[in-house]
Amino acid sequence: MQGLKIRMRALETFRDGNVFPAVVTKGSVVEVDERTAQMAKQSDPDAWEIVGKVIPPPTRSEPEPQATMESAPQVPGDGQEA
Repeated sequence: MQGLKIRMRALETFRDGNVFPAVVTKGSVVEVDERTAQMAKQSDPDAWEIVGKVIPPPTRSEPEPQATMESAPQVPGDGQEA
């Protein structure tokens, strides 16, 4: 299951390579996981504004049940005994 995603806007240019592999320019909006958001805020609390949170849609771990001949309704005249 995927966790909560945080949308953050850079209020100034952010250059911490331990948090992001590239420079994040002022005004850019990034969507990151909670851990990365916490690291960015810890690195420079004044450089970020939280602009939203996104809850990813749930993913199904079980396949949809398939109809079988036993569960399918019998239709008279389809070649099977009614």
